[in-house]
Formats: sequence, structure tokens, C-alpha cells
Amino acid sequence: HSYRNGYWVLCIGVWFLMIHLLLEDTGDWFNFYHNLVFTSPAFVSLLLLLFFVLADVTNFVTQLYHYRRGI
Repeated sequence: HSYRNGYWVLCIGVWFLMIHLLLEDTGDWFNFYHNLVFTSPAFVSLLLLLFFVLADVTNFVTQLYHYRRGI
């Protein structure tokens, strides 16, 4: 169960990241600067790393929950 929950967190995070990159709108100056910062390779890689960490934390917390419940 824990690996499944971690997998779902990772899948949702990666899909969110892909949709965020696809739906970026370039318009006025603020949006241009916003797109430069939030679509840079460094920011995207940090978000991907964050989703991997969240998936691992979800896996660990689910394991602790199931061990404590005796499942």
C-alpha cells in the first residue's frame, strides 16, 4: 500500500509539472519574467526533486501507519 501511495503522489506531481509547463502564457512583462523564473531548468529540476521527496515521505508515513495499526 505504501509504494502505491508514493507512486500516486509522484504521478500527480509530475503531471502537475508537465501541465504547468504546457499552459504557460507569455503576455506582458510580469508574465514574461514569471515564465523565465518558473520555467527555468533549475526550478523545474527542483520541483521534480521535491515531488520525489514527497513521494518518499508519503511511502514512509504510510508504512509507519500500517505498522502501528498492525496491518
